Amino acid sequence: LRTEIGVITLTSGFCFLISAFTGVIMSHEIRNDMPVKLPVIAIRDIVVFPHMHLPLAVYRAKSVAAIETALKETRKYILAVAQKNPNIDDPKAEDLYGVGVLGEVTQSLKLPDSSMRVFISGIKRVRILSLSSEQKNGPLYAQIEYLGDKGEKNSEVMALMRHLMEVFENYVKLTTKIAVNSVGIMEQIDDPSKLAD
Repeated sequence: LRTEIGVITLTSGFCFLISAFTGVIMSHEIRNDMPVKLPVIAIRDIVVFPHMHLPLAVYRAKSVAAIETALKETRKYILAVAQKNPNIDDPKAEDLYGVGVLGEVTQSLKLPDSSMRVFISGIKRVRILSLSSEQKNGPLYAQIEYLGDKGEKNSEVMALMRHLMEVFENYVKLTTKIAVNSVGIMEQIDDPSKLAD
């Protein structure tokens, strides 16, 4: 998949498995001191989900500025938002979807050509209330509200979860892209929202 600047061959399922195999556990609860204004990084050709860990190569100046702002000003928090059209190099507010993911920059490396390599961990879905730019070449900033998970774990949801696991197990049997033991990992997830992501 094409991201910020290049091609990544990870699927969202594989990214989930990376977090499961490395034992990374997200322990973030949304608290009152969580930021409501965040720098924005526009992501091409992939959607970041909560609990997903995504490596990115970042070349665009506004995206580099967003990463640097997150590292210095927002306790490493950033808003990852998918672009509607991946061919746009300088996305504006109307080029981004209205829901994104609060992420944390867990690793970053600045390269001599001013690009960066980063690892972003998705934490929580958010709705964008407004977007603004404070400097000409600076990052976009978003005013956000945190979205809660809707629904309850009733018999219908449980049936859908079982069906999803059957479909996933069949998919694993048909492909070589996902490890066979990933089915066992997925079966241990009892949170419908996390399983759907």
